[in-house]
Amino acid sequence: MKHKSLFFAFVLLAMTPAFSQQNEWKLKKQVDDLKVYVRKSESSTIKEIKVAYTAEASLSNIIAVLRDVSAFPEWIYACAETKLLERPSDMETVYYSKMDFPFPMSDRDFVAKSKLTQNSDTKEIHILVNGLPNHIPAKENIVRLPSLRINWHITPVSLKKAIVEYHLVSDPGGWIPDWAVNMAIDKGPVNSMKKFKEMLAKEKYKSTKLAFIKETDAAALRLLGK
Repeated sequence: MKHKSLFFAFVLLAMTPAFSQQNEWKLKKQVDDLKVYVRKSESSTIKEIKVAYTAEASLSNIIAVLRDVSAFPEWIYACAETKLLERPSDMETVYYSKMDFPFPMSDRDFVAKSKLTQNSDTKEIHILVNGLPNHIPAKENIVRLPSLRINWHITPVSLKKAIVEYHLVSDPGGWIPDWAVNMAIDKGPVNSMKKFKEMLAKEKYKSTKLAFIKETDAAALRLLGK
């Protein structure tokens, strides 16, 4: 029995690097300065997508846009309605969002909780957004997203510049086939990031200084190799 356990452990270790390589991000295309990556999901046939670019903005500038729930319809693709439900702390937000889908498909909605963390040494910021499908009752004629996960990773490269990465894993639910979702999977994120860049340039966000966000410094940049 001991020999069998060792054998299976060896097989598992041997397979892990191969799976990791198969699941690496692949550059799908570049739109201006936006790099669009895709990879297979470990839990779904719907692909995961990541959009990355270097923003000319401070960390407070970026977070000011990302936490302004009322302004989401101004830049998030197909976002028709948003509502702030809870803000337990500066680092946490619970919100509702309704998305317009083209006829004959039903509109979608979701409730999500976002949680922000910042590395005290490197000043990197992570924001994890998870769907809460049962947080409020479903609405008539609107399909509630069965699953949603968004990761924002913000890495400072100078005092006024940071790499912004947006990673989306979602299931639109309903009768839309997965192959159709995969065909257009980058449309929403790319259009959203284009608008996000415009939002960063607005003076009300550029001038924001958030007390709970620590801007980068020389020590943090050295740790990141910048």
